[in-house]
Amino acid sequence: MRRLLFFVLSIGWLVSCEVVSTRTVSLPTVSERLVVNGIVSNLGMGVFVSKTAPVLEPSQTPSLLEVTASLYKNGEKIEELSKEGGLYTSKKKWSYSSNHTLQISHNSLGVASALLEALPVVVPITSTNLSYNKDKSEATVLMYFKDIIGENYYAYKIVAEANGVPFISDHIYRVPFRNILTDADFESKEKEIEFRQFLLKEGANNQRIKADKIRIYLYHLTKSTYNYYYSLNEYDSFNEDAFADISPIKNNISNGYGFVGACAIDTLTITLK
Repeated sequence: MRRLLFFVLSIGWLVSCEVVSTRTVSLPTVSERLVVNGIVSNLGMGVFVSKTAPVLEPSQTPSLLEVTASLYKNGEKIEELSKEGGLYTSKKKWSYSSNHTLQISHNSLGVASALLEALPVVVPITSTNLSYNKDKSEATVLMYFKDIIGENYYAYKIVAEANGVPFISDHIYRVPFRNILTDADFESKEKEIEFRQFLLKEGANNQRIKADKIRIYLYHLTKSTYNYYYSLNEYDSFNEDAFADISPIKNNISNGYGFVGACAIDTLTITLK
């Protein structure tokens, strides 16, 4: 019995004994780069510019970097984008093509650029249908559009607003990468998309704000733009899985990171009663 007790105590000591070693690891130095994300569309252009952050730096929401953002055609500068609403934007409706280049210049990070694409055609929202729950705090919205011939790629979103102020921080140039789809299962047919949207929001001093409008956005994407947002969605879905086999996020920025895509946008506003 004593031998058995000694053996058990010895095993317990071995299991509880932990060897801790300290090792110094040198991380590779990586130069800072410009990060450029945005879209060109039939309604204009919106671009967000930031820079890469060190690996061990706490994650923070990036801020808009002070740069010069310019649009070139065949090597000739045709416009300098203005800063508006946390973006570099242009309201001009250029006929974009591969002859157009977006160039971002920064004093210390150099010049990054993106070769642009021709825009797809606008696919219109053909109709909508709206119904409320009992206390009108939530609405179910059905949106319909007709797919066109060929391979097509879409994204969509819905935004409630009150007195011209959106319920969420958003802008038309932010493509909702979680709401992207291809027309593989509805080629040349009508497509129905259902949304559920809360119509009440808590404001200051516990004040309840009620939406008076709903804006619906339908994005017709180029294939490369769809592929970028698809890769972004895949990365976002699996970034916490250390064993996931994730494809790299697409990139079309020379001397930097990010993507400037192309799309055609149709919008429809529903006024709530």
